[in-house]
Amino acid sequence: MGHIIYFHVEEWAKAIDYRHHVGVTAIYGDPAGTRLVFMDAKSKGYLYNAVINEVIPISDLPARLSVEGPSVKGRSNCISLRNKHHY
Repeated sequence: MGHIIYFHVEEWAKAIDYRHHVGVTAIYGDPAGTRLVFMDAKSKGYLYNAVINEVIPISDLPARLSVEGPSVKGRSNCISLRNKHHY
């Protein structure tokens, strides 16, 4: 149902395959890719640490989240957008 797959581009292979008990509806990752927050189909939030394969429920998650996009201090976490050159 809810699969989160870390893919290793250099080796062109799956690095980590986490299976959640219900569907995953949203994923918000950190720039290093070692941790992410995900929401499931039951509107519950979790912190996933890929390094140690640990999932921690987020207990005080607001009923409604306002997310304008992944950014840290105004910088996009999306490498393809961050490294975009305008010629």
